[in-house]
Amino acid sequence: MLKLSVALCSYNGEKFLHPQLRSIAEQTRPPDELVVCDDRSTDATGSILEEFSKEATFPVRIEVNSSNLGSTRNFEKAISLCSGDVIALCDQDDVWAAPKLARLMEALDADSRLDVVFSDAEITDGDMRLLGTRLWDSVGFSRAERRSFEGGDAFKVLIKHNVVTGATMAFRSRMRTRALPIPPLWVHDGWIALLAAVSGGIAMLPEPMIRYRRHAAQQIGAGGNPFRKRLEIALSMDASFFARSAQRYREAMERVLATEGDKVGDRIRKGFAEKIAHFERRAALPASRFARISPALRELLSLRYHRYDEHGTIGFLQDLIRSSPGSLPTPSARK
Repeated sequence: MLKLSVALCSYNGEKFLHPQLRSIAEQTRPPDELVVCDDRSTDATGSILEEFSKEATFPVRIEVNSSNLGSTRNFEKAISLCSGDVIALCDQDDVWAAPKLARLMEALDADSRLDVVFSDAEITDGDMRLLGTRLWDSVGFSRAERRSFEGGDAFKVLIKHNVVTGATMAFRSRMRTRALPIPPLWVHDGWIALLAAVSGGIAMLPEPMIRYRRHAAQQIGAGGNPFRKRLEIALSMDASFFARSAQRYREAMERVLATEGDKVGDRIRKGFAEKIAHFERRAALPASRFARISPALRELLSLRYHRYDEHGTIGFLQDLIRSSPGSLPTPSARK
């Protein structure tokens, strides 16, 4: 029987931590261990975790960081400390459905080739009131993209944009060899999901397995922006943003080639190469709006905006009309 670890990262989570811990304790398939990395909380988070560790029916390991690591580095540490065959990621402010871990483990047990499985979620407000929307819709995981996943072509989706939220994810511990360390420009969930997609070892569960809390204190939040907001974000991206984005995918390609070697097919290599080239071309667009028309139009006709930009044709419009916008941090996936 596979051993299951839960990796939970906490930071000043006293307002939300109790219901999340309770939902872990009430799983129909309890974890074999809970590993918590606390990022130097200054509220009552530590005492809440200590009290839970005394009552839990499974081992709870609590590590307090010597310095503040931030979300991705904290998850990297928590993942490295887990001893299970399967690792389920956990945010401090959601609530899990009772069969979540059981369903994720069933999917992995059913197919030994799978490395990663993730689910949908119901979105709530800060007080856990349902908002009537699902996470996959919020992050732009379209019906057509879901069919690509079902057909075994997750890479086609994930090379365009990340649709996998860490709080819904579980993966085999063998992924650590490929995924760690996580490059600084990446967020943990998008990085792990993309690496798994290269070998086709990722699957989705359409059921919402968590209630995903959206609130102002999140370090990173899921999508859900209306069209106007998405356009504002797209217009904020400048040449340095696209240069960083090209570097992100260059790092991913290098890691894949280093860990997978000759097993990497031509389609995967081409996908990475075209994604990198697309961002490099956008980083190099001329300052003059008029001079941008021709190279941007060539990119549009090549369908690379469609294949590799999460904003699609909005990205083309952005490149035509942006002037000298300020730079934007690398897009992030969650908390």
